[in-house]
Amino acid sequence: MNDVVTGVFAFLFGACIGSFIQLGSTVTGGTGTLHYLWQPSTALNSDTIPNPSINSYDGVPVTYTVTVTDSLGCSTHDTTQILPLANC
Repeated sequence: MNDVVTGVFAFLFGACIGSFIQLGSTVTGGTGTLHYLWQPSTALNSDTIPNPSINSYDGVPVTYTVTVTDSLGCSTHDTTQILPLANC
């Protein structure tokens, strides 16, 4: 059995209000089809894809968690945090 290992592109980054933001995950390992779940799903274009986006960041600090599960039920998770930039 292969464990799923995930890495999220940005662990902590700043964004301007109204910015487009692309989240992403890099996955190694796992067996079969991988299933993604991003939480919270608020503002995301989809919460079940590897690289969801936020079309217009509202400036509220948020921490997203992505959980990746393979076809054998092995799963893991990682987080990324978005903070508003002060000088935009």
